Formats: sequence, C-alpha cells, structure tokens
Amino acid sequence: MSSQNTANPAVIYDARIAAAKTELGKLQKKQRIMPLLRLLSFAALILILVIGIALHISLVFLALIPVVGLYVRLGLVDAKIKNQIAEKEFFIQLNQNELSYLKGDFTPFDTGQQFLDSGHNYAHDLDIFGDYSLYRALNRTATPGGSRMLANWLSNAFGCRHEVEQRQEAFRELAPMLDFRQQCQLMFGETKPQDGDLEKLKKWLDSPSDNALLLRLKPLLFALPLFTFVSIVASSLGWLPLTLPAFCIALQLTLVMRFGRKIMQEHQAIGSQYTILKKYAGFLELVLNTPLKASWINQQKETLQGAQGQDPVGALRKLASLLNWMDSNLNILVAMVLNGLLMFNLHLLLRISAWKRLYAMQIPTWFAGIATIDASFSLANFTFNHPSFTFPMCKKDGFRLEATDLGHPLISEKECVTNSIQIAGTNQFCIITGANMSGKSTFLRTIGTNLVLAMVGAPVFASTFVFQPIAIASSIRTNDSLARHESYFYAELKRLKEIIEELAKGEPLLILLDEILKGTNSRDKQNGSVALIKQLMKYKPIGLFATHDLELGNLYNTYPNNIQNLCFEISITGNQLHIDYKLRKGVCSTLNASYLMRQMGITDE
Repeated sequence: MSSQNTANPAVIYDARIAAAKTELGKLQKKQRIMPLLRLLSFAALILILVIGIALHISLVFLALIPVVGLYVRLGLVDAKIKNQIAEKEFFIQLNQNELSYLKGDFTPFDTGQQFLDSGHNYAHDLDIFGDYSLYRALNRTATPGGSRMLANWLSNAFGCRHEVEQRQEAFRELAPMLDFRQQCQLMFGETKPQDGDLEKLKKWLDSPSDNALLLRLKPLLFALPLFTFVSIVASSLGWLPLTLPAFCIALQLTLVMRFGRKIMQEHQAIGSQYTILKKYAGFLELVLNTPLKASWINQQKETLQGAQGQDPVGALRKLASLLNWMDSNLNILVAMVLNGLLMFNLHLLLRISAWKRLYAMQIPTWFAGIATIDASFSLANFTFNHPSFTFPMCKKDGFRLEATDLGHPLISEKECVTNSIQIAGTNQFCIITGANMSGKSTFLRTIGTNLVLAMVGAPVFASTFVFQPIAIASSIRTNDSLARHESYFYAELKRLKEIIEELAKGEPLLILLDEILKGTNSRDKQNGSVALIKQLMKYKPIGLFATHDLELGNLYNTYPNNIQNLCFEISITGNQLHIDYKLRKGVCSTLNASYLMRQMGITDE
C-alpha cells in the first residue's frame, strides 16, 4: 500500500518557488517606492507648517490632520510590506530546503545532536540522531516541544505500537496538505521558539500569585481613578483647586509604586513572551480551523479545544495582549500617564493573576497537543517527499517481518540496492555472512530503521512490508571508553549483558548484532558466538547477526527450524572487485580482505 501522493514532489517545490519569487518581485517593487512616498508626505507636512506660520492662517493647520494620517498610514503599509517580503523569503527557503533534501543534502535541517545517547538500545547504531540521521531527514518541526516529541517517537518507536493504523491514516491525510503544513511553519518564521521560552513560562505558571492585598484594594482601583477624573474636570472648570487632582494623581502613583516590585517580577518572568505567545496562538488557530478527517489527528485537536469550553487561541492572545501592555512600562512617559490616571499596572496585575488562575492548569495540555501536531507534520512531510514508499501492514497475531524490495530510507532511491526478507515466528535467527563492504551492516540498519518508521506510523522504503511491532536492541557500533576505563571487548560484553537482561524481562525483542565478539581472537570468538546464540534461544527472540565467521552457518545443521543462513556475495575477476549488494540464501563463499589490502598497497601478496 503506497503513499497517497503520486505527484513528483520536486516539480511541486520548483513550481512553488517560481510562483513565490514572482510575488516577491512585486512586493519588492512596491517596497522600493515606499521611502519616496513617505518623504513626499513628510515634505507636504513641513510645507503646510511653513505656509501656516508664514501667512498666519490657522485654518491651514487643519490640513495637517490628513497629511499626518497619510504619513502614519504609509509607515504601517511599509512595515506590512516588509513583513510580507520576509515571509515570502522564508517560504522560498522552506521549499528550497526540501529540494536540497530530495538531492540528498540534509544540511538545512537540525541534526538532533542534543538527543544523542550512545547507550540507547538502538538509536546510536541506527543513526537515529546525528549529521546523517533519520531525525534530520524527518524533522520539520517549528517548536521545541515538537522536536522533543519527534525525538521521543523515534527513540521509543515500540511505544507507538498501539496507534500505528491511526497514525498512518493521519499522515496520509496530512501529506498532500502542503499549503496547510507550510503555513503552520510560516507562523513561527525563522525565529523559532526556544526551550528556554517554555521553561520560563512553565516556571511562571508554577509560581504562587500572592495578590491578597491587591484584591482587598480592588474597589479603590476603580473608585480612585473615577474620582481623579471628576476632580480634573471640576478643576479645569474652576470649581475645585488644582491641588486636589494633583494629590489624587500622586496618590495613585504612590499605590502603584507600593506594588512596583511585584510588577517588576512579573515582567521579568514573562514580559518577553509576547511575540512567542502570538505565534503559538496563530498556529493553534490555523490547526483548529482546518477540517481534518483522520481520527488520531482529531483526537489531538480535541486536546487543544480546552476544558469547559475554554478557548486556547483566545486565552493565549489575551495573555499576549496583557504582556504587550506590560511592555508599555518601558516608556516612562506612557507609564506615568497610565498609572497616574488609572493605576494601570495594578489593573494589569489583577488581570494577569486572573488569567493565571483560569488557564494555568490547561497550558501543559495545550502545549503537549501543539507538540504532537507539530511532530506529525514532519512524518506527513516525509510521506509527501517519498510517494513511492509504502505504508506497512501491521499484524498482531504473531511475529512477522516480511519485506520485498527493502531499502535504506536515507539512501537515494535511484542508487539504493533493495533486498527482500521473510521471518515468521519467534526464536528465529538469521546468520548473515559476507565479505568486507558487501552490505551486511547496512542491511541490519535497513531492517532496524524501516521498522522504527513502521512503528511510528510512517511509510517505509519497500514495495511491501508486513510486520508485528517489536522492541529493538542492537550492537552494531560498540565503542571503547578511555574515560570509563573500558576496553572494546568489555564494552561489547557489557552491551550483550544488557540485551540478555532485557530479554529476561519477558518482552519480545528483535536483536541486531554486527560481528559478535569482534574484540577477541577467531577461535574464542567462534565459540563465544555459538554459546551466545544458544543462550539467546532460551528467550525466544528474533535475531539478525552479521558476521565474517562462516562457521556460524553450521548452526543451521543443528537448529534447522530456528536458523536461516543469508549472505552477501562478491566476485573478483582479475583485479576487479564486484559487489552487487544483493542478499542471497546460504553461506558466503568469497572473502576479500587480502584483495583489498593488496589493492591499497598494504601488502604485496
């Protein structure tokens, strides 16, 4: 069952870039004349002033009103055009990045280096994170929560096993919705939220709000500004002395200063979050207003709807607006006027405190929902970029792994040599023999990486792929450690012990091992490898073991119902080495270490 999208993604990206560049040219043309128009309007303003002063005609000054309005309007239009240009340039960059990806260049995207864990069950071995990794190929997240969610799915793929079909339905639906997905990315633009932003918000939400004294003064917060306004009007009419409104203004400023420390603390805690909250609100609004059919994605949208009829978009925008008003305190003149007449900061404190009481419990749920939606766009984008990839069939009636034309998802489809494999039932082991560089390790990674994709609901590089979800444990890239005083061999034994302990918990496990016990001598390695496989059989896992040790193939004679011999062959004709990377049944018959050493000038014979 292939992905829904059958169009060539490169053609679509090229068309979007071409159309956007045309629109960008028009915007840039408009923007170039804006300084001239603003200069002319400013010149008209000066001219009117000069004429009015020179001729002593006060009515001339009335003409300033529309001219000033025009000048302000042109400034707003100029700012809007600049924003549109920036958005269009980012849109072009998004699509150019996708074209780079389709050509095998992953550099525009985050490596996920922060999620690297050399002790993980499979992530290090399968290149889930890093420079040329699955995460980097997939990641199109716009939020830090989305990045963490995607990383969690990939590093805990077995944890997604109960939602495979529902996720597939969602990614199929979202894949062709390129406009919608990229609009969501555009909401955040090039300046994405950072982890520190959310941590700051969370810390503020968790902090206590002690406004008991301010709440007791609430009647005064309305009565005193009203009295001040009345006294100002009365004194301007000569009914009351000016000292009364002056006293009222001084009293209001004094009350505001009494709570100055609290106001400053609130501003320092979340004052800088205005822009970020506006972006999250825009993202939410776009997601909630876009009709979708897939049940899994709609479940995520339901978490964003808020409890008890709460409106998350309105709530975030309200908080953003309050923070924007809080920033008005940065202008001393504005702060003096607002607080001297209205005790504005105290009203602001009360409204922010009320917002916090009303929505603090919902914020984590909303941001978790945003993270899930954001991460799902990455897998939908991967689906769109690979129309020939297949959505696997997930079976839960006994272990199966059946794949035809299986390739590594990070290798170009034009260059990748595909293979097929079939494993049915537990306590099954594939001994994969082959020469150096024949493709054994890559095949192990091909199996593991596609299985990770399958379990998170994404399409895989295969014509058909039938599987039962299963936890993965691997030992492909074992490293020694000077810091921990561990030799290569000890590190390898330690990893094998961890796998045995995992099996002892009773969970089914797919084990991927590359060259068992390669840190010891040949005879010891062979004996140890045989003993290991016999020990593993007690736990009935599924194992794929790549090895140069042809003797391991003899295990088939003892365990014909459990062992399957597969191999990658090479051929040497004269001085030419030929590797076709095709998987065959049986034990490898040709090795190439001596040949390669001669070819590289290391040995003469």
